[in-house]
Amino acid sequence: MVKLVENYRSTSQILDLANASIINNNQREEKLLTRPKEIPKNGPKPIWFISESKESMDQIPQLIHNMVEKDNRVFGDIAIICRSWGHIKNLASFLQKSAIPVDIHIEKFFNVPIVKNVLAWAHLVVVDEKSESALFRILKEKMGYKWTSEFYRDMNKSSIDEKFNQLENLSTQFPDIAWVLETREKILKSYKMKQSPDEIVWNILTQLKSTSEIENMRKSYRYKQRLNLANMAKLMIIAERFNIIEDNPSLKSWLHYMNILQRNMNIEAAQPKEYNNNAAVQMLTVHQSKGSEFPVAIIPFLRSGSFPIRLNKSKSLDELPITWKNWSTEEPFSVEDFHLQEERRIFHVACTRAKDKLYLFGPTKAQSIFTKELDALEPKIMEVSTMKTSNESIEHPELNPDKQKLLVELSHEVAANHYDNAREILSKMKNLNDSPIKENTNQIDSKYLLKLSASSINDYQSCPYKYRLKYIDKVPERKSRATMEFGIIIHNVLDEFHSDDDQSLKKILDLLDKHWRKDAFEYLLREEEFKKQAIELVTEYFQYIKKHRPTVVARERMFTFTIDELQVVISGKIDRIDQEDDSLSVIDYKTSKNKEKAKGNLQLALYTEALKRDAVEDIKGNPGATILHFLRHYDDPLESHTFTSDDLSKELDKVAKVAEGIRKNEFPTKPGDFNCQYCDYREFLCPAWEEE
Repeated sequence: MVKLVENYRSTSQILDLANASIINNNQREEKLLTRPKEIPKNGPKPIWFISESKESMDQIPQLIHNMVEKDNRVFGDIAIICRSWGHIKNLASFLQKSAIPVDIHIEKFFNVPIVKNVLAWAHLVVVDEKSESALFRILKEKMGYKWTSEFYRDMNKSSIDEKFNQLENLSTQFPDIAWVLETREKILKSYKMKQSPDEIVWNILTQLKSTSEIENMRKSYRYKQRLNLANMAKLMIIAERFNIIEDNPSLKSWLHYMNILQRNMNIEAAQPKEYNNNAAVQMLTVHQSKGSEFPVAIIPFLRSGSFPIRLNKSKSLDELPITWKNWSTEEPFSVEDFHLQEERRIFHVACTRAKDKLYLFGPTKAQSIFTKELDALEPKIMEVSTMKTSNESIEHPELNPDKQKLLVELSHEVAANHYDNAREILSKMKNLNDSPIKENTNQIDSKYLLKLSASSINDYQSCPYKYRLKYIDKVPERKSRATMEFGIIIHNVLDEFHSDDDQSLKKILDLLDKHWRKDAFEYLLREEEFKKQAIELVTEYFQYIKKHRPTVVARERMFTFTIDELQVVISGKIDRIDQEDDSLSVIDYKTSKNKEKAKGNLQLALYTEALKRDAVEDIKGNPGATILHFLRHYDDPLESHTFTSDDLSKELDKVAKVAEGIRKNEFPTKPGDFNCQYCDYREFLCPAWEEE
């Protein structure tokens, strides 16, 4: 029996080719991909261009230009799916020379400059096996490669401590060396205080505020800076998570953990957020392409030894020979057969990424077994063709290396909707006084569904630059962790308290003990002070609830709704919903010390809008009063307001203005005592505090 699996992506012709290939795998459950009968989709047969690898380098750019100019395709419709990274790198350079923008993310996490810099300083402080190379990198950044090489040559047989002593002697002569030594001492101080790895990483970044890498992140927002920001955030998150998984986290143990990751895991760099992939041809390995789909897929280098890739047998015995496994009732098959079947499965994945058109490139000499099997079938399921290229047929001039680099940058800026940056790059390209840039008439759709919440909207209103760092660049905040954790604990206590029939004082205090986390606070005295505040707070809350018994219908309830005219999705979570006569009241707990009015509160307005749209999970009813319950204000804890239609309209206007600003990439700083006093980003990422 053959199992049929429905595929909603590809045309029947593409599925026929994929099925015809994978059916040759005899060690798999027999199943075929098929289009749903009620949604048929047909297209041209896949085409195999008979082509040697060198010829493919010229032919693929020509094919792409033809599709863009004659078939009205945009570059982002096209994916080139390769078996190996080596092929991607080689082909990418040919495409760029032919004025084709490519989106190729080959950066590795541990190769990103900001990651290398932070780890270098950490190794320099700990003094371990990587301290020598770390010191070389740091000195090279400040003193240049030539000076650093000569210094290391002169100090060839000296220890790291002896090098530091010599640098101390040179510090009066060279201010940059003095800065290196002073910076190390400042970081060393936090290390000796036994701060956690994430706190030391934050301290390192703060001390490096004046370096060119971080200064550029404040002053510019091109792809390189966005890449640094994204991976700086990733590094900080790794350090923070290490605190959770390790019993006694230290900088030394974290660096050991990072060394293991670097040796044993091929970690990809975090990529900056881009809203539009139409700007460039997508280049991926087959493994990267899993789960993706593209109108057009090109699979090049279908050659024996390339795809299927050559089997490299291990020199050491890492498992029992297959013939020894007599417990299996199935006929054993060789390592070579297993490898080929795995490669055929990978080829099947590559083919089924295509939605409308599929192109294969490969020779007849040293032919891939995949094209050989497919070409032998009757009736034919693919067209076989050759492509002629000549200087006359390729109208597009080759770009010099400088323009190639700028073209890559340009595609990233357009994809991220940073058109001011794109204009700067185009201006640079014109100034190179080389071949004129051919104007791309394809319009890039600038619309995308924007996901917002009350807190993210408020962050944008208070400081657009902070919004960008927090929600787009994903840079975590640090200082506010203790107060934020305190709020989370209290919310969890009140949530569980209202889920239980036992509404006693003992119950709420027991819940506080249950949810309390000592590790959420930086040091013991602060934890004790917060615990004292928490006991007082929940005790007073119990007394208030005892006098004003609510009819609770929901707690911690999620909602999501779309404002279609703005193309904005609003999501959030309501702390508590009570039944009040024939309407629903919304209660939002606040652990902050400052009290504010409920009227004009965007968060409460969005809660009302969610109830009005029946967008709250399993809750239906007329929205009534919205209430801010200030848990620290024991005598007068409530601020209440019932939103009218006019009120809601005004609040949604705020959402519209914020969405417009984000879409226009308007992220100015808003310096001020209130905004900046407790802002973590002020320390090293905010250009408004450049002189600090």
